Order: sequence, then structure tokens, then C-alpha cells
Amino acid sequence: MMLLAAMFVAATVTGGAMASASADTRPAGNWVGTVEQHGSHYDYVGRACPVEVEICIAVEARYRIYPSTRQAAQALPTVAGGTANLEGYLLSRHDGAHSGFLIVSRVTPAPSPV
Repeated sequence: MMLLAAMFVAATVTGGAMASASADTRPAGNWVGTVEQHGSHYDYVGRACPVEVEICIAVEARYRIYPSTRQAAQALPTVAGGTANLEGYLLSRHDGAHSGFLIVSRVTPAPSPV
């Protein structure tokens, strides 16, 4: 399973056939939501669109996070259980538990609301 996930991320990041055949349903951007540990991976739970999109369907989305950089992979455990800013793009791939795959290149903790 991990090998399949690694192959998927590698193909996506390098622009391989899988990435060109996939349907990018939303533009790359900044995502702000909760990061939850889900078994051996992390999920984004929050707004269905990046913050740059003004009009967005008002549903809570759950996307499986695939880190595409070392920074993102190392930061995910530190923000798990809290709110984070994620830079990346969404691949529209449903797997039953997730509404899509969020490929992230940067992860930072979100500032606390005042």
C-alpha cells in the first residue's frame, strides 16, 4: 500500500502520465483546515476549496494529504490535531474514506484566532 502511495506521489510530482490524466478539480492554492492523523497518513478536514476561491460549496471536505516535499512531510506530525495552512493542489480521486487527494508542498501552523 505504501509503495502504491509513493508511486502515486512520484508520478504526480514529476508530471508523469498519472498526473496528466488526473482531473484537477480546483486550482493550486492555500488550504486552511484541521490536520488529523488517520492510520498511517494524515487528512485535511475543512473547506472544500482553497482560500483564494471566493465561491465554494459549503460542505466540510476530507482529503488525504500527500506531502510532496520534505518540509511538508516533517511538518505534518507537528500540526496534527490542530489547524494548519497547507499549500498545494487537489486531485479529484475518491477512495471511499476521502473526497480527494491534497498534494501539499508546504505546511505551517495556522495562527490562533483572536
